Amino acid sequence: MEGPGGNMTRIMSCVSTILIAVLFIGCGGGGGGSSSGGGSVGTLSLSLTDAPSPAYNAVYVTITEVQVHQPGTNENNQRNWYSVDMPRTPMTVNLLDLVNGVREDLGLVDLEAGAYTQMRLIIGTAPESGAINILSQAHPYANYVVDLNDVYHELKVPSGSQSGFKIVGGFDINANSTTELILDFDANRSVVVAGNSGQWLLKPTVKVKYPDEDALIEGRVTDSNGGVSGALVSAQVFTAAGPLADQVAIQASTVTDSNGYYELFVEDGMYTLVVFSPGHETRSKTVTAPPGNVVITEDIFLASRGMGTFAGTVTIAGADTEQFATLSFRQPAGGGQIEVYSVNIRNGYTYSVSLPFGDYTIVASSYLTTTGSYNSSITAGVTTTVNISL
Repeated sequence: MEGPGGNMTRIMSCVSTILIAVLFIGCGGGGGGSSSGGGSVGTLSLSLTDAPSPAYNAVYVTITEVQVHQPGTNENNQRNWYSVDMPRTPMTVNLLDLVNGVREDLGLVDLEAGAYTQMRLIIGTAPESGAINILSQAHPYANYVVDLNDVYHELKVPSGSQSGFKIVGGFDINANSTTELILDFDANRSVVVAGNSGQWLLKPTVKVKYPDEDALIEGRVTDSNGGVSGALVSAQVFTAAGPLADQVAIQASTVTDSNGYYELFVEDGMYTLVVFSPGHETRSKTVTAPPGNVVITEDIFLASRGMGTFAGTVTIAGADTEQFATLSFRQPAGGGQIEVYSVNIRNGYTYSVSLPFGDYTIVASSYLTTTGSYNSSITAGVTTTVNISL
C-alpha cells in the first residue's frame, strides 16, 4: 500500500451528497435501466469502501443489485425502482480490502435530474461464482467473516430485514453531470458476534463519504521497531451535553498499512484522533480540520503496553436472541471520553475483548435504546468478568 496521500487522487472526485440506503435480502425486482423519460438526465456513480475492524482477517458481503427509487412515486411498485449497472453480479467483496482510500466500483445509472430519497442494496444468498477468499478457497457462504484464527462464521441477515436498513439523508442528481457517492460500510459495527457456537448476524452500518469537500488527515503510526501495521485509527467526537449527551461518534476510521501509514477523510470540525493497536498504549490527540480540501499530517508514536481481557455475558430483558447490545469500551481523554474499541454481542451470548491494561467504562446500549454503564479495570494477562444486563 502507498504512503500518506497515495490514494488521494483516486477518491477526491466525489460530490457532496447525503443518501438514504435500504438494504434488502434476495434478488429483488426493480424497473432496471435508466429513468431518462424525456427530462434532463444526470448520472449516479456508486462505489464501496470500509471502516475496518482489527478483530477479523476478512469480512465478506455479497451484493446482487443496487436500486434507486424514482422520487414522487409509489415505492411499493417495483417499476419505480431503477437498477445500477454493476460491473458483475453477484459481487462478493472483502470489506477489509477497502481501506485507506481503496474502493470497489458498484456501477452507474442514468437518472432524471432532481432530488432522490431512497436507495436499496440487495444482499445475496449465494456467493460470487469462481471467486476465492483470502485462504485461497471458494467462498463457503455469501456473507461471512474469517476470524483471527482463520475460522469461518456465516453472517445471517436478521428476520425483518425486508423493512430495510436506513441511512439518514437524500441526494441530488444534476443534469449533464455525475454525482458520485461512496458508501462506507463499517465492518466492525455491522457484525453481531454470538460466540464460537452461535449464529452471527449481519446488521449493516453504512455512512457516506464526501472527499471532494473533506479534509484529509494522514500520517504514520510507529513504535520502537518502526511502522505499526494494522493499527486502528479513528476520528471521534464526544458530546458532553444535550439529547446526545455522553455519546461517542466515530466520524471516520481506517487501519494502518504494512508500513504504518494511514489516511482519513473528515468534514471540517474538531476531532479526537484515537489510535489503538494490540500490545501498545492507546493514544489520542485533538485535531482541528478547517473547511476545504486541506491535508493535515499527524504522526503517532506508540509505547508498548501489556494486554488484559474483559469477558462476560450479555442479557437484554424481554428480547429475543436476534437482538444485540453494542459494547463501547471507553477511557477518559481531554475532559471527555474516547472509544478504544466496540463490539456487537447477541442477546444471551458471551463476549471476550482484549485491551491495553488500565481503567475503562463499558457503555452498553441495545435496540431498545436502553443503556448501562460499568466502570472496571483490567490487569495485564488477567481476565476480568463484567456481565452486562439491560
